[in-house]
Amino acid sequence: TDLEATLGSHREAWEGFTSKRNRLQEEAESNDSALAIARKEYDHLKSELAGRRERMTDLTNQQSGLAQRAEVIEELEKSLEGINAGAKELLQEGKLNPAGPMGDVIGLVADLVSVNVQHAAIVDVALGELAQFVVVDGLSLTREIAEEKLKLNGRVGLIQLDSPPTFGTDPNVNLNGAPGVIGRADRLVQVEPPYVAFIRQLLGGTWVIKTLADALELQRNHANAEKVRFVTLDGEIVEADGALVVGPKSITSGLVSRRSELRALKRELIRLEEQIDLCRQQVQDLFVKETDAQERVQAQIDTNSDLSTRLSDQKNQAMAAEKQIQQTESQLETANQELAQHDEKLTAVSGKLEADRASLIESESEIKRLQLAIERD
Repeated sequence: TDLEATLGSHREAWEGFTSKRNRLQEEAESNDSALAIARKEYDHLKSELAGRRERMTDLTNQQSGLAQRAEVIEELEKSLEGINAGAKELLQEGKLNPAGPMGDVIGLVADLVSVNVQHAAIVDVALGELAQFVVVDGLSLTREIAEEKLKLNGRVGLIQLDSPPTFGTDPNVNLNGAPGVIGRADRLVQVEPPYVAFIRQLLGGTWVIKTLADALELQRNHANAEKVRFVTLDGEIVEADGALVVGPKSITSGLVSRRSELRALKRELIRLEEQIDLCRQQVQDLFVKETDAQERVQAQIDTNSDLSTRLSDQKNQAMAAEKQIQQTESQLETANQELAQHDEKLTAVSGKLEADRASLIESESEIKRLQLAIERD
């Protein structure tokens, strides 16, 4: 019937809408999962980017602080701050007039050594005032001074490169392995080849000792104690002749310490610059990745929105088709009920018709019988 055909059509449409709705539902769930993953990746990259930016800021702040400190020290070095007037005058004249007698000037004793920061204070103590003595190679300058051809405005100490002082010590004494001994002072410094022998002679008889008690014990009991001097980690000195220098040390402005700090600062600034460059590249890379991840998240959100709209449409169409099915089924049921009632009526009418036909046949038979009876009479 037409209603059954319509019902079938509605059911077919409903099945199509439902099937598409289910597919869209699965796709939406899959996209939800992809969106969660994309969000997680984006959040991770965002956090990592913030961390890298914060790290770069910290490194930049460190660099700024160290650069300021290095600038201060470099200014002190350029102005020869902390160097006595006579030595400063000779150094400046040596730069201006490297020919002639001034060509003998090599530099300060402190200029000849390079020391790690952790050892610089000890070397400053070990050298003492000799750190500001001017090292000369040759006799021209001293002859000029002796003949009063060169007059200096300040006092200055001079040391010949080939005959350095020894502080009254013997650089050949070996204290390695003795209680409290850390090492020989000249082995704490780095020296250019031309000056190795000079520094060996100057500091080779000075030994770095842990404590003053250790130094005094060695000074009393070691066989060669009168041939060496001791410098403790706290800056105390036991001279070869037994003289003691004790009390708080004031070496913060020592030339060796200052220059060691400057070298360390420059190395650290180079390291920081490398780290900042690396951080800057990482920030750029992470920014690109974060932007890409953000775009993927937005694309997933847009896809979700589209799927949500399409899914809603399919649900509405499926519901409408289901409602049409229900309405058609109701109409079909009503029609079937009416048909059943018609069938009942038809059956009743047919039964009555059959009864009437039987009665008619019986009446016709009775009439024929009566007619025959009449004819016989």
